[in-house]
Amino acid sequence: DLISVASEFLAQVTGDDDSGVKGGFEQARNLVSHFKGDENATKLFDTIDAPGGRSVWEKLETIDDEAIAGYLGKQNAQTVAVVLSKLDLDKASAVLAKLP
Repeated sequence: DLISVASEFLAQVTGDDDSGVKGGFEQARNLVSHFKGDENATKLFDTIDAPGGRSVWEKLETIDDEAIAGYLGKQNAQTVAVVLSKLDLDKASAVLAKLP
């Protein structure tokens, strides 16, 4: 079923099964910087660290599933995987079900 597929997918992406994406915040920043340049990486990661008490991922949890799926449908597979891995399992499953 969809929940088990999403769970397996998220386990692989988050590294819960020792085969997923590895690295922390700085490694992610370095990767983005390598491909998109220092200025773009700084802009992106400054918004992630933005003040306000909630992380960008917590804020994303409140956005409509279809809106997230619509945005992710235009992104590459790696971006989709990272975003889905940061969401609560139920939210990620709902978004995954709405992807084109």
